[in-house]
Amino acid sequence: MTSAANLGDLIDRSKNPDKVAIVDLADAAKPLETTYGALAARIDSAARGLLARGLVPGDRVAILAANSTDYLVAFFGAMRAGLIAVPVGFKFPTATIHYILADCGAKCVVTDPERLADCPAGIERAVIGGAGPDRFDALLEPGAFDCVPTGPEDVGMILYTSGSTGRPKGVPLTHAGQIWVLNNIDPDGSALGQERVLVAAPLYHMNGLLLSKLVVATHAREVLLPQFRAGAYIEAIAHHRCTYLTSVPTMLALVAGERELLAASDLTSVRVVMMGSAPLTQALIDRVKAIFPGAAVSNAYGTTEAGAGTFGAHPDGMPRPEIALGYPQPGVEARLVADDGSNTDEGILLLRTPATMTGYLNLPEMTRERLSQEGWYDTGDIMRRDRDGFFISSAGPTTCSSAAAKTSIRARSRRCWSVTRVSIKPVWSPPPTRYAAGSRSHSLCARPASPAPN
Repeated sequence: MTSAANLGDLIDRSKNPDKVAIVDLADAAKPLETTYGALAARIDSAARGLLARGLVPGDRVAILAANSTDYLVAFFGAMRAGLIAVPVGFKFPTATIHYILADCGAKCVVTDPERLADCPAGIERAVIGGAGPDRFDALLEPGAFDCVPTGPEDVGMILYTSGSTGRPKGVPLTHAGQIWVLNNIDPDGSALGQERVLVAAPLYHMNGLLLSKLVVATHAREVLLPQFRAGAYIEAIAHHRCTYLTSVPTMLALVAGERELLAASDLTSVRVVMMGSAPLTQALIDRVKAIFPGAAVSNAYGTTEAGAGTFGAHPDGMPRPEIALGYPQPGVEARLVADDGSNTDEGILLLRTPATMTGYLNLPEMTRERLSQEGWYDTGDIMRRDRDGFFISSAGPTTCSSAAAKTSIRARSRRCWSVTRVSIKPVWSPPPTRYAAGSRSHSLCARPASPAPN
């Protein structure tokens, strides 16, 4: 799908520059459409502007803002300049946001007026939609910009996990690893290229951010909501004839509760519904299928630490149970381990992929607990494998269901795993070549065969 080496170079500039790339619904009554030509030019301007402010390749640029076109401009522009993009969850408490900015060593924060108060003093900021000298538009330096070359170990972005068990953990992710994910999900760009993709999940989370990268890489169209609200989500589908939905299960559960609006809305354009990032029940799958009767429904799985697109279609074409996550995809190694550390058909999922992190940022002990020297990432998720090889999230008791069992596995692992403090190397050339695209597409992109309206 893409031969890019840098995530800031995903737009194929040889394709139609007049095609609409993003429909920004910050003001639903006045949607802002940005073409691929205009988006590419604005990304170049952001890259030039960031470097003009004295940043150098390897510096971190944090993004603390609601979803918008300029959020993605800052994200791709930073990486195009060889900088490291750090999306930050704005729902964190202010103290946690300050911790993240200090932990990653952010040199600049791209924010918006609503989040400006959460930015600490003493750090440069650029305000999307702002009006003063700190406004994002003032950062832009118009003109073409040649993408900075990157190597196979160069980090393009740092995502922070939710911190449900303590402070959020920084996960450095390489350009090469994330481009491998994109190519493994949609090897030739045919699965998404003609779709109208609705994104409402926050762009600081892998769910919405992954689809935004896929949209740009495949020259598709993204309909972008600033945040999720069930009513606005339904109205966006109907008005913009969206064909592809990405969501977490809670979002569609809330959509299902809007009975009157659903009954009054034409949602027949929807052909693909992807749900992921949280447990999914058969009851919700059935409700979603009733709302979108012509759509293919996918139960997707991925982790920030080891990448998305982990499971998908069976290589022999066997039908996938609806509740199943799928079969391990090309380049993905998956193991289930029991409490004695042996391989089993039901236990804790371990993953090893070309997208697996090299370790948590500044957390060597946590890295040692979750990542082996051989590159196996302990997800902590309990799963089972059926007789056809499909992986299914376990809901009931398992051979490895207790906290004590998980602890014993990790305790034994620590005796043989090694760790070093995570360091991020500066950008270098030549571009990476070590990862090859997979030969099959992931179920994220499972869809009916007929082309979508564009």
